[in-house]
Parts: sequence; structure tokens; C-alpha cells
Amino acid sequence: MNVQEYWVVAVNRDEITAFAIADRGSKSIQTSQELPGLTMELIQDTLKRSLSEDRGAVTRWILSQTNL
Repeated sequence: MNVQEYWVVAVNRDEITAFAIADRGSKSIQTSQELPGLTMELIQDTLKRSLSEDRGAVTRWILSQTNL
């Protein structure tokens, strides 16, 4: 397995921290290196929306915010 980045999700705090593998360790990142343009802020907003909106609405919203 060739992991280039990983995300730590604290669901109870609506918080996501992302890390990229670098220099025999890892470093914090704010934008995914594997999915260019996908920011952790957008993921956090999506997580918050998922608490009050159905999956379809959340999916449509995130797709409207990205070029994925």
C-alpha cells in the first residue's frame, strides 16, 4: 500500500486534520494532494451539513463546490 496522505476525523468536534507523508514522517496539510482543490475546510463544512441534511443534498452540495 502506497499511502500519500491520511485524514484524522474527530466527528464529535466536527474537525478534520489531514497529513501528507513526507521526509520519513508526515506534515499537516490544508488541501488534499491526492484530490487537488479539496480543502479540509470544505470537508469540515460537508461533515457539518451531513448532520442536518440528507445524503443526496450533501452530495449535490459538495459536487457543486468542487471539480471532482
